[in-house]
Amino acid sequence: MMRFWQRRWRVWMDRRLAVATEITLDQRRIFIMPTRQGVLFAMMIAALFVGGINFANNLMLGLAFWLGSLYVVLILHTYRNLAGVWIRGERPESGQQGGRVGWTCCVGDAAGRPHHALQLDQGDLSWSVDLPVGASKEYHQSICPPRRGLVQPARLRVRSHWPFGLVQAWSWVRLDVRIPVWPRPLPGAPDPLWTQAHHEAASSLQRAGHEDFQGLAAWREGESFSQVAWKQVARTGQWLRQERSEPLAAGVIRIRFEDDPDPDQERVLARMCARVMQQVGTYSLELPGLTLGPARGEEHQHRCLLALANWRAIVYRMPDAG
Repeated sequence: MMRFWQRRWRVWMDRRLAVATEITLDQRRIFIMPTRQGVLFAMMIAALFVGGINFANNLMLGLAFWLGSLYVVLILHTYRNLAGVWIRGERPESGQQGGRVGWTCCVGDAAGRPHHALQLDQGDLSWSVDLPVGASKEYHQSICPPRRGLVQPARLRVRSHWPFGLVQAWSWVRLDVRIPVWPRPLPGAPDPLWTQAHHEAASSLQRAGHEDFQGLAAWREGESFSQVAWKQVARTGQWLRQERSEPLAAGVIRIRFEDDPDPDQERVLARMCARVMQQVGTYSLELPGLTLGPARGEEHQHRCLLALANWRAIVYRMPDAG
């Protein structure tokens, strides 16, 4: 039952508090509730009011009305302390699945007044912020993504108890920050039989003078039977086809998605990631609909890793605390 209401609450929050790259807090986004001390303060006011009526004591009634009006004014001041604060997410830092990736959270004043004792919470981390008029501050955040793709950080809670701690104003903010995360490298050949057949066919065909032979790939239904590597089919039982193309320059390595017969797309990408990280020479990365290189160096490696992160990626939202 508790999980049901938590899901309903998150759906309502997503509908009411839209995701954006930059968010300015206003009356639609700010929630206000009394703190524990505020509840005790309200009970004291109620006790004074009841006592004043019961004993016909004008002093007690006057004190109750004065404290009640002060309580109402405190609600307004707590709201104004949080209203007009803008939060923006920027500079996402890509990284590896299971590692640490980061982004920068910027907080500033958009209302032309100071904001005191703001608290920013995300998971187990918390920051205290004081904003002078027109000022802004930056805070670096990091998360540990469990999967490949575009990772969106969890909601950020912005809250304030200022000035007297009797009322709390808060807002939940989900920033549209998408951090590219490439797969965790998975070393090793995809299939020993496939790899052995690949090298045997390459050697035999190149000895026969077929200079444009590039390798073997999984045969798909509908392709021509003239391309089938029958010798390898008979030996390994795997349906493979010969691939021919324009010869590459000597020493260029091709890292191709279709060369791996594994049906699990994520494992294929993880093995390609391992090969990209191992290369020191010239190589190219070939994904369906995308080819990078041939090139070499750290910049080319980073482009290839980003391509592995973004290829057919979905946006994964980090779970919210609680």
